[in-house]
Amino acid sequence: MGKWAGLLILVCHLILAAAMGNAAPAAPQTQFNFAVLGDRTEDADEAVFEQILSEIANLDPSFLVSIGDLIQGYTSDSALVEGEWNEVLDLLDATGIEYHLTTGNHDIFDAQSAAIYRTRFGSPDKFFRFMDRAFITFDVSAYGTADAIPSAKIDWLVRVLEVSKKSKGIFVFYHRPFWCEDFSAGRENRLHNIFKNYPIKAVFTGHYHRYFHTVRDGIQYFGVPSSGGALPPGGRDRGCFYGYMLVHVRGESLSVNLVEPGIFKPVDTVTFEDGIKMAEVDAKAVQLGELLAYDYRMSSVGQVTITIENPGHTTLTDTARWVLRGDWAVQPIKDYVEVPPDEVGKLTAFVRCDGYLFPVPIVELHLPCCDGRIVDVVKPLNVKRVTYADLADSMPVIDGVLNEPVWRGIAGETHFFGPQGGRSPTDSTVLRVCYDSTNVYLAAECFDSKIGELRAMATERDASAADDDAVSFVFQPRRDSETFYQVSVNPIGTLFDRRVEVCPFGTYVSDPTWDVVATVATKVLSDRWVVEIAIPLAGLDGAAAGESRWGFNFSRIEQRLRTTALFQAPLRYRSDGIGIMGFR
Repeated sequence: MGKWAGLLILVCHLILAAAMGNAAPAAPQTQFNFAVLGDRTEDADEAVFEQILSEIANLDPSFLVSIGDLIQGYTSDSALVEGEWNEVLDLLDATGIEYHLTTGNHDIFDAQSAAIYRTRFGSPDKFFRFMDRAFITFDVSAYGTADAIPSAKIDWLVRVLEVSKKSKGIFVFYHRPFWCEDFSAGRENRLHNIFKNYPIKAVFTGHYHRYFHTVRDGIQYFGVPSSGGALPPGGRDRGCFYGYMLVHVRGESLSVNLVEPGIFKPVDTVTFEDGIKMAEVDAKAVQLGELLAYDYRMSSVGQVTITIENPGHTTLTDTARWVLRGDWAVQPIKDYVEVPPDEVGKLTAFVRCDGYLFPVPIVELHLPCCDGRIVDVVKPLNVKRVTYADLADSMPVIDGVLNEPVWRGIAGETHFFGPQGGRSPTDSTVLRVCYDSTNVYLAAECFDSKIGELRAMATERDASAADDDAVSFVFQPRRDSETFYQVSVNPIGTLFDRRVEVCPFGTYVSDPTWDVVATVATKVLSDRWVVEIAIPLAGLDGAAAGESRWGFNFSRIEQRLRTTALFQAPLRYRSDGIGIMGFR
């Protein structure tokens, strides 16, 4: 047994002893422990996951519950999916502890993965009882918001809650933390409005690989930390660390412990409310002036102003540090910052690019927030690649054949970037855009030297197309809004569209139930495949073309090469991470 595991067991015994106290003997009370395991994927760190499982095994809880995303998934290769399940189940079985699974979006991501899951484990919606408590694992893997959950599933959940309402407590587990976005935006949450009518003790969610906690109407809500999945940026003070939860039930009392590997921590280590404040600091306290780029390369010197607002109660003293990437140079590489409380300071940097625009350098600062907490702010140089939509003299016929004068008169964009920048390794791509008073029109020619290996499996709108070739258009019609619209098409014309909204917590909500009324046509030729699409302006936030610039990005996925071509890299749903489409 490792020294940390031994220490954890000792601490656990001390907690139990303290809870029991020195009172006179009383009737025995029900008591037990259970563990909650966070996300293992995406990009699993196997050493962390196995260390956490080892610690849980040594603590010997009555059972453990996974919050989802145990496998990487997102592939049409069923043998690979089965192999991933075999691998993770071997690790869980080796603990000797009873376990229960909650489904994540990496576990169930299409019809085939759902069938594999059901064959192995039965229904993804389950509940069980243990010592007069009810435990519910609820599958929300296919839904971007609580409102998108089908009524039949909600009816099942309510029936289970009804038959469990006389138990001594109910615990609910589901993967995507819909409550997080709704609570932070001040909206009603569909699931919470149900939960508050029942004796629910706690709700555990995952997905964001970050820890946070709040209480609403007497119900404890937890964002469970990552148990091996890649950590997001933001730093430890924002809950970005590995861990798991250990819950102790004794009689009517409940004690929830946050455990980093080897360390017990209080549950209010990171509160949901602090998370909102820190997200606001991350989003707004440091702003970089825009640099507009009208080509895919740049060979000039620019001046960038960095505006820094001090949200803390003491003078901010730090060093702004540039991390150079790609073909960029920055002077000065470091600059001292001193900003009094509630004031704004400014720095100036001179930047030069001698090649590809992306990747861009990033600037790092540490800003105070929330009574001594530190927000690690990482901002990319705010480079905006610009393209133009030309005013169409006549409406093109949407048939996948680009023979109209309006298309022949547009040279189009032909230079694209890889997923993180640099030259895209995909085959050649040509993007053309035009507009009129009613629609924005887009055409993409995707050349392919091995057209016979083109992938197009998805035939139903908004179905998973993780293994399909596809093109994708991202629009931000109102640049002062953090709402984005994404429209994707595969080679057989299947549409995948969604609205993406950045919420005050700093995460984003993807709503695949949003459907644009678009006209689309595709053609597969001997050396390329072609997409032609007309999207009504009224369907994109009612914005008018020609009156302003839109945020814009474009991507092409070429599955044969397992890579992506991007207009602006990387693909981000943020105002400071998206290109610009002007109208002329």
